[in-house]
Amino acid sequence: MKKHFYLAIMISIIAGLYIPKDMQFAVTIMIISSIATYVGINHSSFFPVKGGDDDE
Repeated sequence: MKKHFYLAIMISIIAGLYIPKDMQFAVTIMIISSIATYVGINHSSFFPVKGGDDDE
């Protein structure tokens, strides 16, 4: 799953090089927010729980 995530990021960065200058800020905000949403929804695969109070 992570390889698809990193592939999507690379494609977004490469596609960002070819969009017009006046659209770059809006597209950048959309990409960052979608990545943050994806990581937030699938946080257990990106940040595994190590110890803590829940595993007693």
